[in-house]
Amino acid sequence: MIFTGKVVEINEGKVYDSIPSSTEKGKYYVREINRIEFVFKVTELIKGKEKSDFITIVTSGGGADCGNYFDLNSEHLIYAYETDLQVNTFDENNKVEPYFSTDLCTRTKNLNRTKKSEINRLKRLNKRNKK
Repeated sequence: MIFTGKVVEINEGKVYDSIPSSTEKGKYYVREINRIEFVFKVTELIKGKEKSDFITIVTSGGGADCGNYFDLNSEHLIYAYETDLQVNTFDENNKVEPYFSTDLCTRTKNLNRTKKSEINRLKRLNKRNKK
């Protein structure tokens, strides 16, 4: 899904995960992971089927884990994907309720750093793909 929107709410929390020790067989370590929900007021849905005026994007908040952090009232072009893996994990056995996320490897960026031509190109490509 691709959309432009403004951050209207931020809900920060933590989730916990256990990771096996790489040196001690049978030993696990608990790690704390940021889980931040950013609620966006959708300005324009460019690609996707969401019918809501608000979309929640869940991420770890940035840093070495490639999550994004968005400031309240900031506007962005969001390239989102749906996932059912717990935030900041790639463990296929750690499934959760599906949610939308984004990360630093997508083209997500602040709207004031986005050229109008990029948004127009995305709209044209989406129209072409619908035919």
